[in-house]
Amino acid sequence: MTEHHWDELVSAYERWAEPGSRRFAEAALDRADLAERADVLDVAAGTGALAVAAAGRGHAVHAIDSAQGMVTRLAARLSPLPHCHAEVMDARNLRAEDDLFDAAFSVFGVLYLGADTLKAVSEMVRVVRPGGVVSIVHWAGPVGGGPLFVPLARAINRLDAPEAGRLTFPITSDYLDRREVEQLLVEAGCTAVESALVERPCPMPAADAFVTELDAIVRIMPHYTAAITHHRDRFLEILEDEVGRMETPILGRANIVQGRVV
Repeated sequence: MTEHHWDELVSAYERWAEPGSRRFAEAALDRADLAERADVLDVAAGTGALAVAAAGRGHAVHAIDSAQGMVTRLAARLSPLPHCHAEVMDARNLRAEDDLFDAAFSVFGVLYLGADTLKAVSEMVRVVRPGGVVSIVHWAGPVGGGPLFVPLARAINRLDAPEAGRLTFPITSDYLDRREVEQLLVEAGCTAVESALVERPCPMPAADAFVTELDAIVRIMPHYTAAITHHRDRFLEILEDEVGRMETPILGRANIVQGRVV
């Protein structure tokens, strides 16, 4: 997605993606076990799942994201809190001094940077003081994304339309194995790397919300675009049935991987 595209997703992202992300962010903060009022960097912060949670614990938070819309929303949320702010910045080239923070986090963020992923993680390591923490949260298999993709894929496959094809899991295969993320942190310069697979509840929108609120997010998937373009009514009928079949609580699965800076 382009930065401009993310600007269009702020409201939908905050409503449907952030609640689940916030629970994983809280788990990452728990594992990091930071000292009181730590200096925290949140990379690819979005609307603030980690940043707001860390600020709520009394930490000083510097949140960055490449999308202006996300940063504008997050800056407004952080403005009442002391020593917390957000700004537009490229994760691959952090405008920050070496050894500036006690910890750097990225929740469902830097591991989507493709060939530049190691560069971004290395930047996180660079700006954290010796002894500090670098922590990354990323989706795990078998889905490789948030739980909302489960009924979506099932509905597309039940539709069985040639235009839509079939949607299989994982949604993305990069870094779903936590050993890959552990190795990435080692290559970026971390030691004492450890990881955990965690499950947390995530919200599930009603079928019509996929079209009215989440369309800009899921439309990046050509299977969905074809289904909603050519078979809208039938697809929504199937999707409503699949959403209703989801077992509760609806759990997302993610790996939390952290290391220490030397």
